[in-house]
Amino acid sequence: MQWVVDWISQNADLVGILLVTLVPFAVALIGILTSYLLAPRVPNPRKVRRYEAGNPPLAEPKAPLPMQYIGYALLLTSLEPILVFTILITVGTWSAALPLIIIAVILTVVGVAYSLRYVKDIKEWGA
Repeated sequence: MQWVVDWISQNADLVGILLVTLVPFAVALIGILTSYLLAPRVPNPRKVRRYEAGNPPLAEPKAPLPMQYIGYALLLTSLEPILVFTILITVGTWSAALPLIIIAVILTVVGVAYSLRYVKDIKEWGA
């Protein structure tokens, strides 16, 4: 038993990393398994019914809504590199951060162009 205590004291950093990694993973896994085991599996007509904003639909829609959220999500995630290179500027020196900033700007421009084109295509689906 003493060899376990010696090993843990010699590898304290590794043990800390393993605990920080494995304990949340185990807690999440236990939560997922518990919810899977306790969840009811009988389909209920109320649960499978279609809802609009949490309420049952009152009538047929006059026109389909031509907006999908995927394009806007793409737009949001393509703008994330702006935050990344802002952090790079504050943390490092300009000479070290400049190539990464250029790459981030190029990726941002490409991502925004793709997202805007995708949003435009989606709007044409419902029209």
